[in-house]
Amino acid sequence: MALPTLVGKLDATSSDLQWIVDSYAMVFAGLLLVGGSLADRFGRKRLFLVGLAIFGGGSIGAALSGSVEMLIGWRAVMGVGAAMTIPSSLSILNDVFREPTARVGTRIEV
Repeated sequence: MALPTLVGKLDATSSDLQWIVDSYAMVFAGLLLVGGSLADRFGRKRLFLVGLAIFGGGSIGAALSGSVEMLIGWRAVMGVGAAMTIPSSLSILNDVFREPTARVGTRIEV
């Protein structure tokens, strides 16, 4: 929904729009396994909070971007934060809800 606005405000070309959309996904996918490994090494909560701060900072930077290049860079920073946050959050949920029925949401009668 924001792409037409980006064309108008930042004079983005179709190639620029492709980079804006894909920079987040490329960095996120490339660092997702690294994020899981770092969470195991340095702690889930610590990495989750650091990733959340990086993602938030990237979001603020992206919102205040004045050029296409800055926006692409900040979207890549958001991908780094997301790659740190997602593996940690899944692991934290698994630890908080140790009983399998609590994770599924239905009670299994045996």
